[in-house]
Amino acid sequence: MRESWLISIVVLSTLAGCPSNDVGDDEVGATETQTSDATDTGSSTGTTDASTTDASTTDASTTDASTTDASTTDTSTTDTSTTDTTTGVEPGCGDGNLDPGEACDDGNADAGDGCSSTCMLESRIAFTTSTLHTGNLGGLTGADSICNMRAAEAGLPGTYMAWISTDQGSPSTRFVQSTVAYVKVDGVKIADDWTDLVDGTLDAAINQTETGATPQSSTYICNGTARQTWTGTALDGTPSANNCTNFSSTGSTGAIGRNTGGDANWSVCNPSVACTNMAPLYCFQQ
Repeated sequence: MRESWLISIVVLSTLAGCPSNDVGDDEVGATETQTSDATDTGSSTGTTDASTTDASTTDASTTDASTTDASTTDTSTTDTSTTDTTTGVEPGCGDGNLDPGEACDDGNADAGDGCSSTCMLESRIAFTTSTLHTGNLGGLTGADSICNMRAAEAGLPGTYMAWISTDQGSPSTRFVQSTVAYVKVDGVKIADDWTDLVDGTLDAAINQTETGATPQSSTYICNGTARQTWTGTALDGTPSANNCTNFSSTGSTGAIGRNTGGDANWSVCNPSVACTNMAPLYCFQQ
């Protein structure tokens, strides 16, 4: 009896000393919760740092874009400055180029130098060539070429035609019938205009070459002088009877004029001279 009672006391004492299972579970749960919270907090903090890094990257790219814009502006400025490479001379009268509507352009807008301030001829030059030729001139083309070659070598302005006639044309059909004066290279007036040129006499003889010198003597004498010029042309600019077979042969005859005076002999002094003779040409600016 006494032993049974003692056993009961030992059992009760043992039970009283054992820890409660519920309390243990709560503590474990709390520990897990704290661990989870700590993990979440760490993850959240890492995310925030990553976001900050992204923001920094965005700022850097913005700076790059700003730099690109600035360089674009510089390029635009460079393109604008290209206009500074121009010569500063606008196309038109005075630029030295013969533009549409201009009769001349001597590179300035000055009057009184043969080309007006509006690029119209103030006069037209006429001269006797410094070179001598047979009646075989190569036709109109060959004769005009001689005139232009002589003028170019002397530095005279414009283009020139020879005062000769063939079946293909004559001064009356080929020439610009000038409304301004014809002058020698020294500026002395030969005629007031086309009408005055073909009225039978000249104001002054065409007795200067393209350089202003005295023309050479031909190999034929008319009216006491050898200063003769191939023409094949009447006083009014129309063809005469003889023209060295259109100035392409030495086997026929042609008309010559005297370049020492302004009377009727200036274009026809002798109407029929052997084309083997040597003589210069009259050349007129167009």
